[in-house]
Amino acid sequence: MKKLNFKSLLVSLFCVAASLSGFAQTPQPDTSFGTQGIVNLGEFKVSGMRAFPNGKIILASLSYTFPSYYLRIRRYLASGSLDSSYSTMGEMETTVSTSVYFKPAILSNEKVLLADDYIAISTCGARAYNGNGIDSSFGTNGKVGFWGQNNVNFNGIFLDSSDRFFAFGDQIVFSELSTVFVAMNKLGQPLPAYSTGYGRSQCSTSDESQLFAMNLGSNKKLLFAGKLGSWSGPPKLFIARNDSLGNADMTFNGGNSVEYPTDQGVVGLKQLSSGKILCSLTRSLYMLLPNGSPDPDFGVGGIVSTKLDTHSIDMLGYIEMSDGKILAYGKKNSKAAFQRFFGNGQIDSSFAMNGTLELDIAGQAADVRIIGDTLLSSGSNFIMRYLLSPVTGVQKSNRSKPLVVYPNPAQNTITISSPNELGKEICFWNATGQSFRKALQNPAHQRVDVSDLTPGLYYYQAKGRNGEIYGGKLLITR
Repeated sequence: MKKLNFKSLLVSLFCVAASLSGFAQTPQPDTSFGTQGIVNLGEFKVSGMRAFPNGKIILASLSYTFPSYYLRIRRYLASGSLDSSYSTMGEMETTVSTSVYFKPAILSNEKVLLADDYIAISTCGARAYNGNGIDSSFGTNGKVGFWGQNNVNFNGIFLDSSDRFFAFGDQIVFSELSTVFVAMNKLGQPLPAYSTGYGRSQCSTSDESQLFAMNLGSNKKLLFAGKLGSWSGPPKLFIARNDSLGNADMTFNGGNSVEYPTDQGVVGLKQLSSGKILCSLTRSLYMLLPNGSPDPDFGVGGIVSTKLDTHSIDMLGYIEMSDGKILAYGKKNSKAAFQRFFGNGQIDSSFAMNGTLELDIAGQAADVRIIGDTLLSSGSNFIMRYLLSPVTGVQKSNRSKPLVVYPNPAQNTITISSPNELGKEICFWNATGQSFRKALQNPAHQRVDVSDLTPGLYYYQAKGRNGEIYGGKLLITR
């Protein structure tokens, strides 16, 4: 007789109870955005997206039409309409080098950076563009080169919170393939503190290594993930960490990379708020403890497969939610899809349909942002904004007794009025996901100073004493 697994039984009973109690709900389109929460971009193929505090969205697209490569940049308003005040009726288009990496980086000042394998002879680097075309204020006439770095093939880019730019990939040196990255600040100046010499460094000395993911961990340490190939064995995943000076971090698995045999592609890498390190592959999640060892409490041996019966997605990345859950995104059956997990790797069956949300949108979900109670995502040729509040696990408040916030738009002060007693604070999120908390003194009616919030679109949320949630949008103008 098969032994009963009480832990699995309890999890299953909880999921059933959550479904019966009405917690298993599907995110709904934000009808104030585009058409039913979706903006169709037509022939514009999204390569990169960034949302800004004023609610506007910058999209970048790289495409090829014989005989040239083209960069197109668009700016959208918070409503999903094209911003006609940007460049020429909302869009800038220019030809670019055929050696640029296809995924751009978008800075906080709306500049678009492209990693370039070939700036000049024996030189790789980056180019910058804005709504007028080439941005001559970046580097030298809009480009930065790292001389002596030839035969580089960039596989990705990473921006940290200070707009420091890291382009990473692989390089052929004396017929051997090795990992490489270049680092610079938002002005195009090299970052030697993160690398050897002029902003260039290796993160693995193994033969036939390729770098596919990179991120900044705690204490300014750099995380890397890629693939190892060898004539003598199957391909492997490697995860490594350098210290802030660019040297191998000896506290991470004794200074060595962690390796796993797999033929899946690497799509994401991040150090979570818990300090653990999560690496996502096309069909798996790998969780490490801060010291580099597998997390024994995550899945089986630190690994979770996203292939769950008929509910499987091809991942393009993931995002950590404020409650510690993990939202993976990508595509399923050629349509945009999302899958949510608990922090221990267990599928969150209270999310949508048994943990998987499949949208009736052709393409794939990418560049996902969670802002307050909304989910913003770009896709192959669309951007979407959905409301997440129905899946928070807390019932919405009685809509006949709403929370009233006025004036809206506001300048420096708002008044909050509620028929029910509220908690001790109200939280605001701007369009980039940055949160601002304000204390509430009067449980039902009070004025709140918002003069320290920069003008733009904000989402707000407050909890009632009995756990009900109130939320909405506030526009601040001055």
